[in-house]
Amino acid sequence: MNDLRTFRGHFRLVALAVAVGLTPLVLAVPTMAAVKKVVNEQVVFIEAGPVRYEPRIVRVVAGRSVVFRFTNVSALAHEALLGDEKAQKAHAKEMAAMPSGEMDHRKDSYKDGEGFIEIKAKGKGEIRTTFTKPGRTIIGCHLPGHYEGGMRLTVIVTPPKLGG
Repeated sequence: MNDLRTFRGHFRLVALAVAVGLTPLVLAVPTMAAVKKVVNEQVVFIEAGPVRYEPRIVRVVAGRSVVFRFTNVSALAHEALLGDEKAQKAHAKEMAAMPSGEMDHRKDSYKDGEGFIEIKAKGKGEIRTTFTKPGRTIIGCHLPGHYEGGMRLTVIVTPPKLGG
């Protein structure tokens, strides 16, 4: 609904620009392809605290592009791994093999924006993905003690709505 309001707002700006002769503003209006992308994109805001993510559970729709936007309000760096329990366990094993406190993921098979991201202290980051089918998955931080201390959130992927 907010995306539709944003589109209507842009439309009103264009109409006003044309009415008063400010045609350069018209060039700043997004194309229909860009509008369709935004309308089909679901943005999820996540706050990373000392040893927690908020919210703890999020719902997204299968088939839509999803952007998980992280804001780290903590003085500690964090990471976010998007993956099922098997992926979480495998990453925990990799982290356990690293020297204490060191976050060197150059040898990992994960890449920023593809299910994994490092978030600097007081920093921001995002993971973009599209879920192809309904189900559940997890976002977890595997710094020492974080995942075990509850720094994870559940992602519930729901089926697309009929007619939408």
